[in-house]
Amino acid sequence: MRRQVLAASLGILVGAVAAHYLGSRPPLTDQTASSPMPSSASAIGRSNSAAVPNDFRLAFEALLATVGEDEREIAATLASLPSNIDSPSLKVEVIAAAARASPSAALRSAVLLDDPVEQARALERIASIWAERDPRAALAELDVVGDERLRNAFRAAVLREWAREDTLAMVAYLGEHSDLSQQTLFGRTAFDEIQRVDAEALLELADGLPATIRDATKRAALTYLAEQDPGRALDYVASMAPGDYRDVLLMSIARGYARNDPDAALAWARGLESSGVVDRVLWVVAESDPQRAVDMAFAVGFPDAQLQAIEALLSGGTVSPRIFADRLFALPDSRVRDRAVLMVAANWMTRDPETALEWLLGNAARINANTFGELAQHLSVLDPATAARATSRIPNDARPAWLQGLARDYGRADPNGALAWIAQFEGQPGYDGAASELAQTLSQHDPPAAARLLASVDDTDRNPFRGATAAVGYYWAQQDPAAAAQWALGLGEDRARQGAIGAVARRWAVVNAPAARGWAMSLPQGALRDTALSNVLYGMASTATPDGSLLGVFSSDAAREEAIRNVVLHLAGRDRDDARAWIDAHISDPQERERARRALETGAFKPRP
Repeated sequence: MRRQVLAASLGILVGAVAAHYLGSRPPLTDQTASSPMPSSASAIGRSNSAAVPNDFRLAFEALLATVGEDEREIAATLASLPSNIDSPSLKVEVIAAAARASPSAALRSAVLLDDPVEQARALERIASIWAERDPRAALAELDVVGDERLRNAFRAAVLREWAREDTLAMVAYLGEHSDLSQQTLFGRTAFDEIQRVDAEALLELADGLPATIRDATKRAALTYLAEQDPGRALDYVASMAPGDYRDVLLMSIARGYARNDPDAALAWARGLESSGVVDRVLWVVAESDPQRAVDMAFAVGFPDAQLQAIEALLSGGTVSPRIFADRLFALPDSRVRDRAVLMVAANWMTRDPETALEWLLGNAARINANTFGELAQHLSVLDPATAARATSRIPNDARPAWLQGLARDYGRADPNGALAWIAQFEGQPGYDGAASELAQTLSQHDPPAAARLLASVDDTDRNPFRGATAAVGYYWAQQDPAAAAQWALGLGEDRARQGAIGAVARRWAVVNAPAARGWAMSLPQGALRDTALSNVLYGMASTATPDGSLLGVFSSDAAREEAIRNVVLHLAGRDRDDARAWIDAHISDPQERERARRALETGAFKPRP
């Protein structure tokens, strides 16, 4: 009882001192007790710092000294904490103080905390304290933690601390609990904490462990052995047959070897068939010395090996692209140089688009125009507005590639912004291709706007334009097929017009087959009508057996045969029996019919180019 009274009194003192020093408030009174206070979490978290007033620290330490050894006394101390200070650190420190006297009682108290953040932090502190004293006892109490996520975190924290103190004992425990060993996260996090161990004893222990933990233990042991004596680690795997398991162990050796002697490790790794071992060596070196890792990547020799080394370091995430940047242009092989510039700049844009773009523009004279196009496409996904603002600064010879690379994804992110951006460059080189790419994107959401944009394109005899017109026709026919058909018929370029008419007919037949059939039949006899009819049949085949009577109105045998082939191909993906029936009904020549049947069964039935 005296302990509880003392705790309550000290709690009031802590609140008053904290309010005065940390919250810039007068001492705590009945009137101010219910008033909100600024959080003192940061100050409590620095309770050993001189920044915290000494009388507050002394008052709080006195409060911690009152924490008892059972749940009731711990609860009384927690209840005595000042309500005017919202700080998880206060409760966590109380729980940690209790854990030093009775970790089991502290654990049962921690799981009763309402705040998940307080729970997680308190369990972490208990795990650290308890694992130093008796890790097996700590792990035996896991069931006290009802929440599975928190229970797993507590177990992993105990294993990590245990691995620091006695790796062999921790591994032996894992071997005794095969159900735990299957959860590789625990083993991995624990093995990461190995600081000192008899590696050969660990390898010997691994041989007697269940399979679920044996491999992880061997990998950890070989990493540590290679850090001490690479030759002995390599001797261990020398007699193993080549294969996946040996490759995994080599990766572990590479990690330790690179810590022991980076240059020797890289020379050894380059002599192996597995390129992944070279990557592992570079990653390990980069963890402590990124500049040295980059030097090693440029020194690997063969151009393709250099590219792979650069890519490995960039993907590892520990090396800044800035370290590579100014060295790339000294690469003698232009293919490797262009590829390396692309990799570094793209990675840099992912991390810091503005800075990467300034570097790109500052070195524009030394960068291939096609590289600008690929980087524009990359940046259009990350930050299209930044890419758009930079367009006028792109060199003239690279701007067409930049325009086209940016247009499509910019249209997805901001259709109106993309339209305003591309309008600035109408009539300039690259505009036609970029406008066509943008129109193809816009067609999915606003086909009439996409059609208006295509009207500004001068060079219509190109694949981007023809692809865009087909896309506009297809999506417009879904909304207003009659308007789409009228637009398609008005296109001036023959192949673009034919592609758009085919797209309109195909989609219209899905939406309203009789109307699509009537429109196609109203067209003048010839190639355009054949295209429309063929696509009407194709669209019908999406949901039902097409109207075979249309085959009799084609203007040529070749067009009719092509329509039959396309319908059969489409039917085959939905219903092979329907496809066979169509072959039997509409291919009259016995030999041609048999060839079509065989092609259908073997998967060789394809439309003619």
